[in-house]
Amino acid sequence: MVLALIWLSRLARNVVAKVTACIVVADRGKNVVKIYDSETGDVKGTVQSKKPFDLPSDITTLPDGRLVVRDGNGLQLFDEEGVYLQPITPDGVFGKCYGVASDGEGNVLTINTNPEGINNCITRQGETDILRINFETNTILEKIELVDIINDNIRPR
Repeated sequence: MVLALIWLSRLARNVVAKVTACIVVADRGKNVVKIYDSETGDVKGTVQSKKPFDLPSDITTLPDGRLVVRDGNGLQLFDEEGVYLQPITPDGVFGKCYGVASDGEGNVLTINTNPEGINNCITRQGETDILRINFETNTILEKIELVDIINDNIRPR
């Protein structure tokens, strides 16, 4: 199985293991996200997005088994079987997102940039922020500016 994962990782941008003994792989070349059985390597299913995936590149699992996928359409939430649930679009996230992770509380973390200077964006033009998002309420819980990290100005929680 390890050789299969090495082979898959050459095709995919992101691979994540799920609690249910499955491996989820985002394949940017084919714009698809598939769920594989971790023991046999067989395809168990395909994650179905509301819109076709646009270069899916980042995936994380939440503590309850749900999946978050980031692609050119933004952040999207799926159940543990890969069924689309909702977009994750809190107010102010109008820039470009990069990466996705989850914290121990089930919140979503992503990097947001605003290179075009979008007026209503929470991230100022030319800056980069890390956003901690509660997707259940579609709100931004915390915004950490990259400049604060560089200057070591992060407040302890």
